[in-house]
Amino acid sequence: MRLALEALAAVSRDCRRTAGNRLRSPIAALRGARNAHLQTRTLRFLRSVRLALEALAAVSRDCRRTAGNRQRGPIAALRGARNAHVQTRALRFLRSGRLALEALAMKAIIETMSDFWALTKPKVVALIVFTAVIGMFLATPGLPGWRALILGTLGIWLAASAAAAINQILDARIDAQMTRTMYRPLPRQRLTEKQALAFALILAALSMLILAVWVNVLTAVLTFASLIGYAVIYTLYLKRATPQNIVIGGAAGAAPPVLGWTAVTGTLDPYALLLFLIIFIWTPPHFWALAIFRRADYEKVAIPMLPITHGVTVTRWHILAYTVILVIVTLLPYLTGMSSFFYLGGALVLGAGFLYYAIRLMNPPDELFALKTFHYSILYLAALFSFLLIDHYLPQPRFGPVPMVLVPVGP
Repeated sequence: MRLALEALAAVSRDCRRTAGNRLRSPIAALRGARNAHLQTRTLRFLRSVRLALEALAAVSRDCRRTAGNRQRGPIAALRGARNAHVQTRALRFLRSGRLALEALAMKAIIETMSDFWALTKPKVVALIVFTAVIGMFLATPGLPGWRALILGTLGIWLAASAAAAINQILDARIDAQMTRTMYRPLPRQRLTEKQALAFALILAALSMLILAVWVNVLTAVLTFASLIGYAVIYTLYLKRATPQNIVIGGAAGAAPPVLGWTAVTGTLDPYALLLFLIIFIWTPPHFWALAIFRRADYEKVAIPMLPITHGVTVTRWHILAYTVILVIVTLLPYLTGMSSFFYLGGALVLGAGFLYYAIRLMNPPDELFALKTFHYSILYLAALFSFLLIDHYLPQPRFGPVPMVLVPVGP
């Protein structure tokens, strides 16, 4: 297009130079252009346009000739054109245009799929599903059955994705005003709310169908309760009602390991509730660290996060207090006999790291330290559950008094 415009400018200049003389044609003017490269490329462009027009004229003639008979399509008409050179170049032109349109259509499909994928908050859901899968392996001494492992994981993933999509639908207005969320599909209007809602409902329906039919009803019921708890109760009410929103709403986010456990056993177990407790206590310091870093965004949209309602200093003390409680709670798997020394060592090291961040956050070196604390909390939870899994399959050492063996000394 740039070359065509430059060519037209060259034509205009040459036409002005010949004013008063016999006006040259555009092609003749181009042949007189000083830039040989521009001349060659532009002539080639104009000839391709001329050939395309000749091809269309050939199509029109052939279509008129076949009037009253079975009408041929454009490509068939071109194949019947008498000028072989026109036929070859025009077919190549039309095919390149068709390929370009197909490429654009494929690009549009990929972008739309990417937008639907972004609706599911894939990074957040990945951690949720990871803890659910760990719960499945911890629920049995051996390996969980394939049906519970594969279909249970699929059902929990679909439900978590549906909850994330509904959360974005309900938060679309405030997401458009927040720096962290303004590039999501709904604020950018890349998807409509009707499309997003239909997508979320399909995911939720598939999740309930898979869990209820092929896993067990208890897991389906608990998963549905978690979906409603996060997508509706937390997003629609708690988030806008109280600075303790993340504490109360954290119950829904702490459910995945319980869901994984019930998918394998079909029953609730105290150890499953212990995993729930770990994530429940982990959630407030994890999210409050982010809320400190993004407090301007939450203040802009009037969301009563703790740093907004009570100040940053109070929030830092809350993070420290919850981190201390978390370190204590993470010792319970060892104290109750669920895990052994390997897990205990990992939990103590990870807990020491979290305590460092919580204490350092009381007087941070810069504003980014709150975000670093948030990122460490994600690594902390993933590593803690990894220690639980590895410890579960390690040979367990025996503890207790060594049996006494009497050996005769002599006569």
